[in-house]
Amino acid sequence: MRYSLGDYVLVNLIVWGLLFVIGVIAYFGIDRAPVVPFLLIVVGSGFTIVSIYDGLYDRIVRRSEDGDRAGS
Repeated sequence: MRYSLGDYVLVNLIVWGLLFVIGVIAYFGIDRAPVVPFLLIVVGSGFTIVSIYDGLYDRIVRRSEDGDRAGS
């Protein structure tokens, strides 16, 4: 199944929204631990980078598979 660009954006918005909520809870619940925002930014950025990689990989592989089938 090929996901659209909108699907990737929606999933990333959901993840960033959840990380924001976790960050707010941690900020007010853990006496403002300075490492929490850093960790949440790293996790969110990593997820976004992997999503971009997955989207590009899906399109490249799907395109090459479609080309192989058409040539057979």
